[in-house]
Amino acid sequence: MDSPVLINPWWTRLLPVGAIMREDLRQTLRHWAFIAWAVLSILVTILGFASASGDAATGAMTTAHFAARLLTYHILLWAGFAIALGASSLPSESHLLGDAILCRGISRWHYFVGKCAARTSAVLILFGLLTVPAIALAAVRFPNDIAWSGVGVSLFLVGTLMAGLTLVSASAGVWFRSPLMSVAAALMVLYGFGIVVTSLEIESLSPLVLAYHLPEILRGSTEALASHHLVPTLLIGAGVSLLGSLMCFAQKDV
Repeated sequence: MDSPVLINPWWTRLLPVGAIMREDLRQTLRHWAFIAWAVLSILVTILGFASASGDAATGAMTTAHFAARLLTYHILLWAGFAIALGASSLPSESHLLGDAILCRGISRWHYFVGKCAARTSAVLILFGLLTVPAIALAAVRFPNDIAWSGVGVSLFLVGTLMAGLTLVSASAGVWFRSPLMSVAAALMVLYGFGIVVTSLEIESLSPLVLAYHLPEILRGSTEALASHHLVPTLLIGAGVSLLGSLMCFAQKDV
């Protein structure tokens, strides 16, 4: 009598991705560079809140303006750390690729997707922990002119932007063995893109224009969203770059 054929559920193919993601996320959250970024971000947020408290006493600061300032920090400043974190995901462990892929029975796409998911999760975890409590506290302490639906849209936009930057930069790690070269290339491409679209006054793709419209979006207005295409453009670019990098990684000598 023939033995029954065992068919594994489709989701079992994702188990290696989850294992790699959990391990890399654990290591990332404990790394000194990530901890330093978190501490610096918290200090800047506290100082910004203290400065805004003085302006709020004179009526010059509202919750929408404070939240927009906080989110702008992520768009223009902390985005650099997200890019560096993503770009260093593969080169930082280039000496372990052979052991991870050849000796542990996982495929290259398992490894690549797991690393990208871990670094993106780390960025979004820190983003959420920094912004949500600060905005909630500002709504209590400052004149409250925000709509929570607008807060949700703003957090989604900026969070998606941070995730897209991390994914695009992670794909750059495939092309370089040196973490420094990978980070430098990702910074030049992404910040160069921002400089070019700002210089050419392509408002629909400018991060500065998105930052400018954040107070309106936080108050619940959606008019500015209709003419701004930075986030969907970045997500499309992230998808294309990840696909190309995965195809390259599949043929790369490890």
